[in-house]
Amino acid sequence: MKKFLKWFSILAAAGTAIGLVIAYFCKSSADSGDGDGSEFTEDEDFDLDADLKPASDREYVSLNKNGEDESENAE
Repeated sequence: MKKFLKWFSILAAAGTAIGLVIAYFCKSSADSGDGDGSEFTEDEDFDLDADLKPASDREYVSLNKNGEDESENAE
């Protein structure tokens, strides 16, 4: 049983070391930007100042489900 635990712990340590090395190289290659620039996300496309309407053109609506009924009852 001691032999099994010894070999198991050695293999677990070796597997962990190999996994860490692979993870390190995968992360460093992803950060370097090796791609051809085709990775385009929606966030890069969005320009807040250009995409929003002016404040005077915006319309606000009631969030109540029966907004019209309550306003008619109030009158």
